[in-house]
Amino acid sequence: MTKSQRKHAGSKPTHRAYSVTGADEEAFWTPIGGAWQHRDRKGFSILCHALPINGEIVVREITERPPVVGGQQ
Repeated sequence: MTKSQRKHAGSKPTHRAYSVTGADEEAFWTPIGGAWQHRDRKGFSILCHALPINGEIVVREITERPPVVGGQQ
């Protein structure tokens, strides 16, 4: 377990990190990690379990319902 993983063990992330491929109605959102907001609310710590091939990561606030596969967030 890395230092970052130990730091966030037991706490839930406030945001989820995704790799998004495609666009509009054809977009496919793949969860790849989480983000924890800093106590001063001026930044985030991000833990990724995978990295996208296209190099783009989208971070969104976690809501009750996950994004729809093949649709917009």
